[in-house]
Amino acid sequence: MTEKQIDELDLRMAIYAAQVDRMDQGIGKVVAELEEQQQLDNIRLHHV
Repeated sequence: MTEKQIDELDLRMAIYAAQVDRMDQGIGKVVAELEEQQQLDNIRLHHV
């Protein structure tokens, strides 16, 4: 692979990691709110 291709893959991986982190933060907020309202045991969360 060329240096440019490696740099492009590095950028793609960084973007993907940021997206996963953002999604994880959002799910964490939902779970925290459900816990606060004592509703977490009544909810089934699915992520596809």
